[in-house]
Amino acid sequence: MSEKLISIIIPHYNIPYMLEKLLESTPYDREDVEVIVVDDRSDKDLDRLIGVRDRFGSAGVLFYRNNNGKKGAGTCRNIGLRHASGKWLIFADADDRFKTGMYEAVKKFADTEADIVYYMSESINEDGDRVDGRSDGYNLKISNFLNDPGRRNELLLRYDMPTPWGKMIRARKVKENRIWFDEIPVSNDVMFSAKCGCHSDTVIASRDCLYQVLERRGSLTTTPDPEAFNFRTGVFIRMCKYLKNRLTDEDWKMLGFNGNIRIIEAYQKGYGLKCIGYIIFGLLFNGIKPVSFKGMSIKTAGGTLKNILEGRAGGNAR
Repeated sequence: MSEKLISIIIPHYNIPYMLEKLLESTPYDREDVEVIVVDDRSDKDLDRLIGVRDRFGSAGVLFYRNNNGKKGAGTCRNIGLRHASGKWLIFADADDRFKTGMYEAVKKFADTEADIVYYMSESINEDGDRVDGRSDGYNLKISNFLNDPGRRNELLLRYDMPTPWGKMIRARKVKENRIWFDEIPVSNDVMFSAKCGCHSDTVIASRDCLYQVLERRGSLTTTPDPEAFNFRTGVFIRMCKYLKNRLTDEDWKMLGFNGNIRIIEAYQKGYGLKCIGYIIFGLLFNGIKPVSFKGMSIKTAGGTLKNILEGRAGGNAR
């Protein structure tokens, strides 16, 4: 199998109408681009899914089915990784899409010595209108790094950008270091992204915006779910433990990970004191600060503490 320039890996489950829009936005007709779709045993809209597969499969898009014992996006992404032949890996969710000019933005860095290239993205609603969303925080980190590529901004780029989309990753680094997605219900991408950041010699970023994130009601990231929240918290703790054991003490302190955001979210969504206690105990047990006011004035720290107690995000929360 000859090496392609780019492998685009897409997990899919029960949204073929959105998958079709995403595929239409990919450069699937380029000879140096490989698009891989892995279906997670969809059981709805199968006729439409077959139509999408027939339309794009005949144009070279590769379709696979998750026949493994475990369902989930992590398993599907790993199947895609096993079949990928590209020099660079790009991941997309089936309900998102790429912006016009995506191929040109990627090709510009095809010969870079860096192992990860981070790109801007934008959040949209189901009508296609620009909205505030997950992309805003990531874009801020990219802008900060481009304006001041100091050590802390680089650390945040490497380790505080957990989603697989919005970046281009050198495939060789992933394969040589045997980096896989966790095959778990939620947060399957957190450890993958942290390990990619750890094993990359150099990372760079671009102001080009090549990805649109759909802020969809009812998705895993927007629907309150105490069990999923506890699972995500456990993954966050595992990621912190992994980084703390591999980074220098100086870098770990500079990164400044703590439990502010998780405590706030638990309070906001009414998960109760038991859940908050689980967060605090888990963080303390693994040597991670549950709450941090580092770098804040007394007034700002007081306001942040009030926000935490009242369930409002604020300050330097992570």
